Amino acid sequence: MKHAIFTTVAGLVALAATAGQAQACRCKQPENAMVAYSEADLVVFGKVEEISGDLATNQGQTVLFLSEATWKHPPGKTLQINNRSTCAVDLEVGQNYLLFLRKRPGKIGFMANKCYGNLAGEAAKKTAKQLPNVQQVND
Repeated sequence: MKHAIFTTVAGLVALAATAGQAQACRCKQPENAMVAYSEADLVVFGKVEEISGDLATNQGQTVLFLSEATWKHPPGKTLQINNRSTCAVDLEVGQNYLLFLRKRPGKIGFMANKCYGNLAGEAAKKTAKQLPNVQQVND
């Protein structure tokens, strides 16, 4: 009997310990870029200039993004993206992206999430040319 109680308590302690750990990102990608566009609050095409921090920590990372074109929001040359979730977009310095961003609930700014249909490289460039109502960003 004591062994059964100990096993049960040990199992509950192990379960409680793993409950706080990060879970893998699970989501359904938008069917295509036009669906991603319609669901986004801000769409930007440009290049990652700088990344500080680390997605593997609670602090997350801060990304400085230089916009070449924007949709659905007034254009701005630079955009700061704060990533702090298991679904955060894993971006690389120097790479072109088409990001479909959403407003942060209850906070100022936008979120970049793997689940929003973002594109990189040539796919980003090609798709950006197909989106309506582009606003070019000037210095």
